[in-house]
Amino acid sequence: MAPANGEAGALPEGVMSLLDTDLYKLTMQCAVLKYFPEVDVEYNFTNRTQDMKLNRAAFRWLQTQIDKLANITLSDEELDYLRNTCTYFNEAYLRYISTFRFRPGAHIHVAFHAINNTNSDEDLGDIELHTKGLWVETILYEIPLLALTSEAYFKFCDRDWRYEGQTQKAYQKGLQLLQNGCLFSEFGSRRRRDYHTQELVLRGLMQARREGSANGLKGKFTGTSNVHFAMKSEIPPVGTVAHEWFMGVAAITNDYENASETALKYWLATFGKGVLGIALTDTFGTPVFLNAFRKPIPSYTSAESGQAVTLPSVAAASNLPSTGSLSTTEPPLHAPVDYPHGVDGNSTLSYAQVFTGVRQDSGDPVGFVKVMRDFYDSEGIKDKKTIVFSDSLNVELCLQYKQAAEQAGFQPSFGVGTFLTNDFVRESTGRKSIPLNIVIKISKAAGRPAVKISDNIGKNTGDSATVAEVKRRLGYTEKEWKGGNEKTRWGAEGDAATDATNYNNTYSGNGYGQSNPYGGQGNYGQQAEYGHQTGYGTPDGRTSFEPDVEMQPLNSAANGHGPPTTRDSHRILEDCMAVDRAIDELERRLNELTRIQRGFVSGNGTTTAQVDSMGAEIMGSYRAMTTRVKKIKSTPGAANPQNAPQVGRLDRKLQKAINDYQNIESQFRREVGEQQARQYRILLNSDRRGQSQAALRSVQQRHDAIQQIERTMEELSHLFQDLAATVLAQDPMIEDIETKAVETDSNVKGGVVHLGTATTSARAARRKKWWCLGIVLLIIIIIVVAIVAWYFAAGPGAHKTGPVGASGLLLV
Repeated sequence: MAPANGEAGALPEGVMSLLDTDLYKLTMQCAVLKYFPEVDVEYNFTNRTQDMKLNRAAFRWLQTQIDKLANITLSDEELDYLRNTCTYFNEAYLRYISTFRFRPGAHIHVAFHAINNTNSDEDLGDIELHTKGLWVETILYEIPLLALTSEAYFKFCDRDWRYEGQTQKAYQKGLQLLQNGCLFSEFGSRRRRDYHTQELVLRGLMQARREGSANGLKGKFTGTSNVHFAMKSEIPPVGTVAHEWFMGVAAITNDYENASETALKYWLATFGKGVLGIALTDTFGTPVFLNAFRKPIPSYTSAESGQAVTLPSVAAASNLPSTGSLSTTEPPLHAPVDYPHGVDGNSTLSYAQVFTGVRQDSGDPVGFVKVMRDFYDSEGIKDKKTIVFSDSLNVELCLQYKQAAEQAGFQPSFGVGTFLTNDFVRESTGRKSIPLNIVIKISKAAGRPAVKISDNIGKNTGDSATVAEVKRRLGYTEKEWKGGNEKTRWGAEGDAATDATNYNNTYSGNGYGQSNPYGGQGNYGQQAEYGHQTGYGTPDGRTSFEPDVEMQPLNSAANGHGPPTTRDSHRILEDCMAVDRAIDELERRLNELTRIQRGFVSGNGTTTAQVDSMGAEIMGSYRAMTTRVKKIKSTPGAANPQNAPQVGRLDRKLQKAINDYQNIESQFRREVGEQQARQYRILLNSDRRGQSQAALRSVQQRHDAIQQIERTMEELSHLFQDLAATVLAQDPMIEDIETKAVETDSNVKGGVVHLGTATTSARAARRKKWWCLGIVLLIIIIIVVAIVAWYFAAGPGAHKTGPVGASGLLLV
């Protein structure tokens, strides 16, 4: 289960760094500082999972954590990191961020509305979370507020879960993506279960990254969107821009027809060509965006930096009442733009040519691939562009979209978020523990409503009247994607949980691969028939995204389709190598655990919770390793001469690793017991109240530690027995084989005896046959001789009277 409230200080909680946010919040803040430094905005919070409500205790904790944001500042080390790593930030922004401070008291209104108010900590209710202030000052609240809200819920409302196994689970997911050649990054800050979970997940992904690099795997873990963890893990921070940028620009200028182009123009003028070059297409619908994306980059912008940019521009006639109308005043004069990093303002290049690629974040991903292929073809763009998929991904979806994008000639990349940082199992039922689906969106800018349309009606955001007005002005046609149910985006209560080796696609049958949802909506060029483009089809001429051999199950024997194949044998050996490396990593972690245990015994400030947390994580890894080794041993072909030595060696290595862990825990128990005895003597001999209380707390901590050690050792013993039971489960088969061999040997020997007896009997029978034949011949000879003798003795006349018997009578 999650750590108890009394242990809350043992693990990191809340938000402690200004960089504990997504990179695109910093990049957008940089652009806002340049073009919209005096624009006021507002943000609203929405919980799309309405049946998952916070209680009053969670709200109070959230309130406290929000207040603590005021204490955060950017350290010198963090500033140096931004300057040296994110070289696209200009000096003006670096000076600004170096002195930036959150002011939650001035910017954030938070309230709790109980459903049934009893003033109890257990009262459930809705959270009202509203942010208001200058855009440049409030833009960084979103990620910390979302992360804190999720942490509050799972700290106080849903505690039926454990940390253990999170590192291993992330490692398995990362390894599977790498093995399949995926480029992916971690995008999970906003809906993480808590800070510690994201830390464990990054640890697992880094382990997969190291293993993938060592083994030459095709895929690549490219980094994390969280700048703090990127700095901590020494990996690249990744990200470009969010819907907020387009929404804000559109509301400020009130020129929705040209807002996408304006936003692209300001972005390019801030960062330059080839920098942060992934464009987000769906804020007002992809077809509308592509109309702007095809345009040439101008040498001027439609607003100047400073207060003038808050002025609106001309818009289409509105049918809303005056109090809710989009303004229709005139725009400011065009102002020149200084394009940095060598961008030629007089170039005839289009935005589509300059930007590296696009990001897909709503609607049907496979349909989106078709739309972008048709668009680039219609513009005559032959460069290989990138599509970043970021909408509620899991491993299986990444593999589906990778195949679709590659067949269409794109380089796919994946931003995987909630599936990594909030994938838990209910401890009581073993079923999936559902994440909160919460969002914070900009709702007003410069006094006007800010809205998002997206490529799926389920993601429409903002004032409903303005949404309808903008749709009318843009000629937007509703699109609803079956896979876009936001309430069950990451599953529903009671869904089966995923584990480290089996990722079921909980979205199957929800419309992936359906026909192009944008058909006929765009006017950006002639639509080519997809599947007939030269160079983008499959080698066998398929035009649909059918799985090829690479996507089929590797073990046909396991699926009942025949005996183990050579490929099965190779897979067994590969699995053995992977588990072998994982056991090596576990042994390294045991050394780290030993160090922490020594710190606990020496009293250097290490807490019981820290020891327990690492112990639980390592124990989860041992469980996973035991399961994997048992699975390998039970795979058809594991007993083959080619595989048996490796499987046996792996089995022995894991048993030795379990035994090593038992020895470490046994030594730890002895040391803790000795320290407990010393503290107990202090307690008995002390006459000072303060000293006695400290000793009593120490004794209680040691007692808890010993109990945990005993539980760990008991579970290790069970794992060891489980492995042994697997061996024993195979022994009757071996004994049966030996019995059959003995029986066969006995039967062979008996057969030899019987064969000898049969040979002797046959020989005797042959001799008797000859004796019988001789006797018969002798009798015949005697009869013949007797007849001949009688004939000659009687004379010729005797033949007439007949033979005479011995008594002299006539024989008749």
